Amino acid sequence: MSSPESNLWSIRRRLTVRLTVALGAVLALLFVSMDYLVDAGAHDHLDTVLANEARSVAYALSHSDPETLRRLLPHYDFPGHTEFFTVYDADARMVIASTNSRGVAVAAPGRNPVHPIYYNVLTPDGHKGRALAVALEDNDIGRLLVVATEREAWKNAEGGIHSVLLVGIAVTIIVVLLLVQWVVRNAFAPLLEQGARIATMDTEKPPERVGEHLPAELAPFAAAFNVGIAKLYGAIQRERRFSRDIAHELRTPLAETRLTAEVALNDGDSAALRSGLITAIAATERMQRSVDTLLALARFESGQESPALDPLDLTGLAAIQIETMRRSAEANRIGLTMHAPAEVWIKSDVGILERILTNLLQNAVDYAPAGGSVNCSITQTEHAEHRAYVVCIDNEAPQLTREDLVHLGTRFWRKPHEGGTAQHAGLGLALALALARSLELQLAFELRDARLFVTLGPFPAL
Repeated sequence: MSSPESNLWSIRRRLTVRLTVALGAVLALLFVSMDYLVDAGAHDHLDTVLANEARSVAYALSHSDPETLRRLLPHYDFPGHTEFFTVYDADARMVIASTNSRGVAVAAPGRNPVHPIYYNVLTPDGHKGRALAVALEDNDIGRLLVVATEREAWKNAEGGIHSVLLVGIAVTIIVVLLLVQWVVRNAFAPLLEQGARIATMDTEKPPERVGEHLPAELAPFAAAFNVGIAKLYGAIQRERRFSRDIAHELRTPLAETRLTAEVALNDGDSAALRSGLITAIAATERMQRSVDTLLALARFESGQESPALDPLDLTGLAAIQIETMRRSAEANRIGLTMHAPAEVWIKSDVGILERILTNLLQNAVDYAPAGGSVNCSITQTEHAEHRAYVVCIDNEAPQLTREDLVHLGTRFWRKPHEGGTAQHAGLGLALALALARSLELQLAFELRDARLFVTLGPFPAL
């Protein structure tokens, strides 16, 4: 198992590599962009200088008297690193050139170019330069004027700018990488320290809350982690309670089965054997009902069974379940009523919805006091700006309190005075909740005036 120090080094190495690649790509793009802009700016400036120079020379040549040309040529007699010009005739022969050209012509562009044209040349003194060729209209001296200026100074300036950019980029990368190392070490070290402490936590005792020594930026993570740990230990406690409850639930019918068999064997007569077998079968059915319900809960909670949605009449389905419960309700002197529209068409799974309604009605009829009443109603409501319906089943529940509502739907939960019966093992509401979630319905419990109201829905109307 790797140590926190090796984990921190691995994190720092991965972040350093990724940040170096990303930062290098960004700075390389910045370097290329600035190089292009500097180069384009230098050429624009040189082209502007050449255009002005060409206009000046063309104007002077248009006044082609000897005195004007005499004044023009000495103006270009500065040695090296300066401007030059050459005039060509119609046959591409040099007619006149600036004095500092020393008889060497500035190279003309290719044949039949479209004038004006800018291009790179070697100046008469052998340096790299930039030239402009323009046509001279109606000029007796020549037909083509070429002016040139040296650009080596600009190239040197560009080289200096490139050097500064490269040094700046290198320094920036180094500084950023050092900052990354420092930030990662200071940010992750407390987190790894907390992780090492959590790795040694006891399953019997929840760890202390994390976050008191973490940076403020990690506070949302610490809060979410604490919530997750609380849910985890809550789930552990529920599973332990569930194991205890199911062991207790199955122990009673097993003890009944064993005691009945022992008594029947000791008595030895057929009547005792028959009574013992009947009692054993009832206890076995009770255990089987618990196991079957637990298996159904596991299937629906894990998503192994998915609903098959079909159009159905909710009123008709509820009416069938009411009639099924009629005999059981009359045996307990329970009044069973229903209030609903003539037809309520929805889209749902018939089998799953039938099982939910059966469980809810069975609970209401079995737990309502003798002489009480159970009402089932279907009412219209609004859900997400669409018409929908909810089913409400209510019964008298004098033994329930508001504190008991949070336990409804918990596996094997019953009031202290209640025990497992042939019909109930404390799993009916838990199964109803799981089935309702599979249909994306809400199953809510409310206690009003000593009556328990169970609401199922909403069902979007077709």
